[in-house]
This record gives sequence, C-alpha cells and structure tokens, in this order.
Amino acid sequence: MKVTFYLNNKKVCAKGLAINATLSDYLTSVGLIGTKVGDHRGALGADTIMLSHWDVEKACAVHEPVPAALIPLASVHGYAVTTIEGIGNMEAMHPIQQRWVDSDAAQCGFCSPGFIMSMYTLL
Repeated sequence: MKVTFYLNNKKVCAKGLAINATLSDYLTSVGLIGTKVGDHRGALGADTIMLSHWDVEKACAVHEPVPAALIPLASVHGYAVTTIEGIGNMEAMHPIQQRWVDSDAAQCGFCSPGFIMSMYTLL
C-alpha cells in the first residue's frame, strides 16, 4: 500500500504498512509520539489530529478534528494531516500550547495533545 499526503506541512509517501494500518500506527512508526492512543475507540480524544482538505465546491480549506486511531491510513491519501508536533516546538510553542502551560491545564498530560489539537482545529 502506498499513501501520499502532507504531514505537518511536508509531503510524505507512506508505504510498506499493512492494508489495515491506521493513521496512528503510521505516526508512531515515524516517531511522532505526541498523538496518544488510549482506548482505540476515539473516546478519550488523546489521539486527535487535524485532517484538512480542499473543498472544490466551496473553494475553501476544510479542517476537522479526527481521532487518528480510527482513521485508516489509506483514507488520508491526498489530505493534509497536522499533529501536535506540527503546531509548535520547544523553542516556540503555539499560543494555544503556551496558554495551556500558563494555565496549568495539563493534568497528567496524556490527553493534552489531543485537547490542544481540538482547539487548534477550531481556529
């Protein structure tokens, strides 16, 4: 299986994974461990990423928060995927990340990346 998509603003070609691989399987395989998988049902929200595509009819980009553990890797062909690693880094956190830190909102931190990505998608 060969799937081409944009991952954190870089074009990638995923190949060699099982046909039933999920997006979270791929993210883990390339070392992006910020997207957490807790229950494999998407109920926790810790595995939330932003999935984007161009809507031809509306002539605009569409961004959706989706659970990476439930998305078949093959279904992101031609899409753009943004993970927590794609919105900031240790040198310059995204403003949402910085406010999260400043507000002591992290709790245990496991679900934080997914919560932050849900907020980011709403911008």
